[in-house]
Amino acid sequence: MGEGSIKLKEFVIIGAGASGLGSAIVAARRGLKVTILEKSSKAGRKIFASGNGRCNIGNRFISTDRYHSSYPEFIEKAFKQYSPNDIWQFLQTLGIEIDEESEGRLYPMGRYAGSVVDMLLAECDRLKLEIIYNFEVSNIQKDKFFIITSLDNQKIYAKYLLVASGSMAAPSLGGSGNILDILKHLGHNIITPLPALVALNSYQKRWAKGAEGVKKEAFITLNIDGEDSLSKQGDILFTDYGLSGLAVLDISIEASIALNSGSYCQLNIDLMPEYSSSALSKLLLSRIDKDRNLPVKLWLSGVLHKKLIELVLAELSHLNIKSEANLNRKSIKSLVYAIKHISMPISNTRGFKYAEVSLGGVDCKEINPTTMESKKIKNLYFAGEIMDITGDRGGFNFYFAWLSGIISGNSVKGKNER
Repeated sequence: MGEGSIKLKEFVIIGAGASGLGSAIVAARRGLKVTILEKSSKAGRKIFASGNGRCNIGNRFISTDRYHSSYPEFIEKAFKQYSPNDIWQFLQTLGIEIDEESEGRLYPMGRYAGSVVDMLLAECDRLKLEIIYNFEVSNIQKDKFFIITSLDNQKIYAKYLLVASGSMAAPSLGGSGNILDILKHLGHNIITPLPALVALNSYQKRWAKGAEGVKKEAFITLNIDGEDSLSKQGDILFTDYGLSGLAVLDISIEASIALNSGSYCQLNIDLMPEYSSSALSKLLLSRIDKDRNLPVKLWLSGVLHKKLIELVLAELSHLNIKSEANLNRKSIKSLVYAIKHISMPISNTRGFKYAEVSLGGVDCKEINPTTMESKKIKNLYFAGEIMDITGDRGGFNFYFAWLSGIISGNSVKGKNER
């Protein structure tokens, strides 16, 4: 197959997300002719949806311990290629100004995700990049060049190929395992994908359904096979299926891995972490007025949500606490324990449909961390969530998308560099 007999493209990127668009812009600025293949009719769908439409574009406090991979050495080496300031400066060259919120989370100054996509696409237009929409890849072959075939049998030929197609998470936004299957067929090892940054199901429905809709600041601990593994403080949301909320998303990566291995998992919940046990006991004792003698449910409503009161008192039904008159130091001690020691067994995650990201992907042992090039197939590159690297909540996954996109876009050799 000669170059004259086909329409050969120089650098083809599968996926018009953050990593794909970032890589395309970097490569095009270096003079490469870039073509992006996007399966949907729009670019940057996950960017649009991120941060509830505000786009948590990165995080100020980047460190390798905020990332998860079966090959952590890859992360260490990749992160040495560019600093966070290099990444933020790249975004500023697009016209994106950055603001910082709590926990180092970074947002575009306008707090609108659409502006990030618009500025990425404006730079693509300026650089005369080609974007082919509604091109869903069904196969990739490697002969002298790459042959990328679509579901409707269109064929694209490429000298260099970057796979930046994302993960299996959020199928409504384009998430799919199709490309991973193709890469496995090409000889790459795939680390089993698992849902991450995802709500958790519980088969303990009394709390799930009884407290449905209640959102509460809490301290939660993931217990795996009887041992405490990871704790987080933040908001939790009781739902009819189990638990959601930011603290639950933070703990879900460890939970997903443990559940997949067959371990027993439960969440231990402290509903009032702002008080120690002794401080909470003191507060509750100070509120007792036996002359007033309120019903205990009403008495507790000054401290807890009504739905939570019903469930906490159900844990203490054997004490038969009906009113303030029944309260004493012993019953207060039991009440405090119940408030600070709720246990909910976890049956599974909510799955890829509701996950923000995915664990697993292309084995990073088979990727050069300084270039993002495959060690198995020459001129094949990777960026973003397709790889076995998952960041914590708070902009860390976006940071790796930009980083891996920039590394790959700078690594592909243009015609004047060969």
